[in-house]
Amino acid sequence: MPFLSALLGPGVRLMQGLGLRTRLLCVSLLLGLPVLLLGAMQVVQAFGSTGGSVWMGVLYLLGVLLMVYAAGAFHVSLTASLTALEQIARNGAGGDLSQTIVVPGHDELAAVGKNLESMNESFSGLVGTIRNQAVHVAMAGESLAAGTRDLSQRTEEQAASLEQASASILSLSESVESTARRSKEVDGLSRRVRGEAEQGAQAMDSAVRAIGEIQSGSKRMGEIVSVIDGIAFQTNILALNAAVEAARAGESGRGFAVVAAEVRVLAQRSATSAREIRGLIAQSSEQVDAGVARIEAVTGSLRTVVKGIHEVAEGLAGITQASTEQSLTLSEIAQAVKGLDNITQRNGAMVDHALHATVGLRDRASNLSDAVAEIKLRRGTADEAFAYVNRALALIEQVGLSAAASQFHDQRGAFRDRDLYIFVFDRRGEYQVFGSTPDRVGSTVFDTRGLDGNHVIREGFAAADQGGGWIDYEVVNPVTGVVDEKTSYILPLGEDRLVGCGVFKPKGGFSLQRA
Repeated sequence: MPFLSALLGPGVRLMQGLGLRTRLLCVSLLLGLPVLLLGAMQVVQAFGSTGGSVWMGVLYLLGVLLMVYAAGAFHVSLTASLTALEQIARNGAGGDLSQTIVVPGHDELAAVGKNLESMNESFSGLVGTIRNQAVHVAMAGESLAAGTRDLSQRTEEQAASLEQASASILSLSESVESTARRSKEVDGLSRRVRGEAEQGAQAMDSAVRAIGEIQSGSKRMGEIVSVIDGIAFQTNILALNAAVEAARAGESGRGFAVVAAEVRVLAQRSATSAREIRGLIAQSSEQVDAGVARIEAVTGSLRTVVKGIHEVAEGLAGITQASTEQSLTLSEIAQAVKGLDNITQRNGAMVDHALHATVGLRDRASNLSDAVAEIKLRRGTADEAFAYVNRALALIEQVGLSAAASQFHDQRGAFRDRDLYIFVFDRRGEYQVFGSTPDRVGSTVFDTRGLDGNHVIREGFAAADQGGGWIDYEVVNPVTGVVDEKTSYILPLGEDRLVGCGVFKPKGGFSLQRA
């Protein structure tokens, strides 16, 4: 068979260089050539030319051989084209869009093959975009679901707090209302006490005036006693004079002397009584003065008490008014808090609805990704890069970076497929792992053609410091040799390194980078 393939090779290449119609025309002409030669040979035989018959037989044999060769070349070229077309169709039907199959030749079948190949390439890009966008939607949905769950929890906590605050405000409002009632009662009581205190002060003023009058009377009585004392003194002198005169009169004045003696005794007793009365009046005056001083002090205290009670009454009136206003304000606040609680409850229901919708969106994105996951594409997709990085990090944590690097650098290993590979670099941009080209280990991101190293380091570690994420950048595509957009998923590897895997974006682009 190799000999036959080599023999038919020039003819096959010639056929593949012709169009399908031209090939059919050539084969048709070659199929008719033996018939023409056979007719010519019969004509020669009819004229009896033996030499001509031999040459015509040789030409006829050559024509038959040429016809067979042309038919074989046509069959091989047509079979090769149809086989390639069949393989393209089979791969497409089987979901394998990763292979590039070229239909040989420049005929219509080759054009159909190119169109099918272009269609498969476009379909591969479309499926890749779907998978990339599905990953984006799923991750965004997961992030949104987490945020919605957190919001739902905070909403529930806020609703509970508002309910508790409403109960507390209601209780406080009742307490303030009770305080207002009691303040009114105390205010009324203080007013009565103030009135009684004022009456007491007035009574004390009357008592002071009465005692003042008693004091004046005592002074008057003292003056009267002084007059009586003077009269007793004068009477005593008169009695002495009468006794002297009776002594001079002798016997005739003895009776008068007795009377004078009795008058003297009475005068002395009157003087003694007057002195006692004066002492009692003086003592009473002192006691009255002391009583007046005490009453005046009590009166001053009562005035102070009355003033204090008046101020307390005014303060209680202010407290009563303030308590009433606070009660009204707290009632309004309680109504407002109740309204906020109702709004929070409705917000909670809306958040729950949004959570269900978000989970549904995430599930639909996951279902969409699963639906196209079995299709083999020509380039890696975001979901594959995401899975690669998580698997790589798990392997590093299990066996260490040095042992894992050997698997990452294995070109036929589980971490190398199409344009998917693992890379690891530190904050200086130095590569510790470069899956597609192990020789790049030790170089830096600044050595990569078309790559903005500062941007990649800055955005990469910004994503790593947040626990992981996507970064977008531009780099030279090794297949096309031009700068293309690429997106990579990043996870932190310790504090000073990161691990990632990237995919080139389909034309039309998408972005998974965090906002």
